[in-house]
Amino acid sequence: MGKQRNLEINLLKFISLVLILLIHEKLPGRAGLAAAGIASLGVPTFFMISGYFACGSSADALKARALRILKLAVLANVIYLVWDLLAESTLRPDTVMIWLRQNCSFKRLLVLLLTNESPLRGHLWFLGALLYGYLYLLFILYSNGKLPSVIRSRIGIIRYLQISSAFLLFANLTLGELLTACGINKQIPYIRNWLFCALPFMSIGYLIHHGESYIVSTVKKPAVFRLFIALLILSFPAAIAETVFVPNGTIYLSSIIACIVMFLLAIAQKGRLKNPLLIHLGNFADRYGLWIYILQIMVIKMLHGLWEQLSFTQHTLFLWCKPFIAFIVTTLCAVLITELQRVCRKAISK
Repeated sequence: MGKQRNLEINLLKFISLVLILLIHEKLPGRAGLAAAGIASLGVPTFFMISGYFACGSSADALKARALRILKLAVLANVIYLVWDLLAESTLRPDTVMIWLRQNCSFKRLLVLLLTNESPLRGHLWFLGALLYGYLYLLFILYSNGKLPSVIRSRIGIIRYLQISSAFLLFANLTLGELLTACGINKQIPYIRNWLFCALPFMSIGYLIHHGESYIVSTVKKPAVFRLFIALLILSFPAAIAETVFVPNGTIYLSSIIACIVMFLLAIAQKGRLKNPLLIHLGNFADRYGLWIYILQIMVIKMLHGLWEQLSFTQHTLFLWCKPFIAFIVTTLCAVLITELQRVCRKAISK
């Protein structure tokens, strides 16, 4: 997630992690549907944060981040591969080869490369999309004059990012929410991928950092600040309405508005976060956030098996507590694996 540079952005990471978990471990009934609609802003927020910190970074820094994400993506897929193989061997040993052919075929590998859709766990698409996003920015910003002349001379890099991000977001909403509303459910994996999700939001984050001084001075104006607060508040019922209207959507217009407004407010309030608890939560998310994201599906599935054995799923109160239990257990696992990595690196360095 990057080193601590802005406490408010770190807090956004924590909020986004909680929201994403509410997509994978839903609250019961209509509350779960409403929460999932609001929570759809979580992943775009992470992409914007990555793009924001990419602005001003050297080519070497972007290469290092891309390499780190590549290693993490490979490791995450290997972890889920081993975990699934153990489950298949334990439960259905005669079907292991069939399972391997289905999930490790050339077609599934091609889908992974083109759309970031992991054959092992769907949520791992985020890592591949983030990797492609860094490579995209690296190519755009440090291609040593190899870009088409129309980009270099006529509109410039910043204008190109503005135009391309607007076009890709429009395509995302058209091919995703609009088609789904018309009964054509084609948004996964064609919309939830590097092209229509990672690139536009990372570009927006980059553009926000590029124009940060002007943005901060503008957002701090009382009238603009009140307008942004109103937009943020209104985006939540709008997200719920869109979720009811298009229950199978992944990113909504209200989600885009909410995550951009929330990000701009965080930038404008830089340096004003003083609450020790919120600072701690933000720094915690900054350090362990990626592993919390990677491990949550595994933890949720294991917990579901435990809940069924204990017959907890029949209790309404427990259904409301499930997401919070899953978040706590996932966090503990993320801390454990992160600290194990640190110990291993320290031992190897010696």
